[in-house]
Amino acid sequence: MLGAPWSAAEGGDGVADPDRLYTRSLREDLEEARDKLLKLKKMNELLEGENQDLRRRLLSQLVNCPDAAETRELARRYGPELAHAFSSLSDENKYLKVKLQSSQRAEVRAEIRAEQLANALRSDEEKRYAFGLARDAARGSISSKVAMLEAGCLGSSARGDVGDSPVFRGEDVPGPVAVLRDNKHLRLRADANEHCLCTEKLQELMDSLDDNLKSYERNVWQLQVNVLEDERTELQMK
Repeated sequence: MLGAPWSAAEGGDGVADPDRLYTRSLREDLEEARDKLLKLKKMNELLEGENQDLRRRLLSQLVNCPDAAETRELARRYGPELAHAFSSLSDENKYLKVKLQSSQRAEVRAEIRAEQLANALRSDEEKRYAFGLARDAARGSISSKVAMLEAGCLGSSARGDVGDSPVFRGEDVPGPVAVLRDNKHLRLRADANEHCLCTEKLQELMDSLDDNLKSYERNVWQLQVNVLEDERTELQMK
């Protein structure tokens, strides 16, 4: 029994005795601690039994495996070296992963630069093609106007109008001018405004081509510099 009933712990006036209450609380704590101790003892006995069983199994394995002692000796001798080799392999694996990531980033940058260079070359080719078309168109326009002027001059000679009108202009205004003197074709002159306009267009095309070539050269140099920087970074990592 843990103690007297509550009525017994009370005094004559119905008030509980503090000493008896404290004693009863201590008895309850003691009973609880004893129960925990019994549980721990049972668990300890169980663990001891498992330990004995494991010891017997290990001894039986040592008897069945005569090379176990030699294996333990090899493990003691070469274990640190194997651990160091494993650590070195792990570090090398990390380095190779970093190098692979760097190579992947360099590959992406190279693809971007190649695309930029391809776009620059494509733009350069398109501008060259446009320049060629403009040049051919200018030559064709001049040759057609020359042919028209020559045809007009021949028609005027046949009609006998050369003496009255020494200068003949085509239908296009402004256009080339054919100067005739004594029934002879002396000189073909283009209008100054048209000549200046063609010269300005050609100069713009040439400037654009120069800019594209400079940009292409800068991209090539930048690509080489980036490759050298990547190689230097890899050497520093080594």
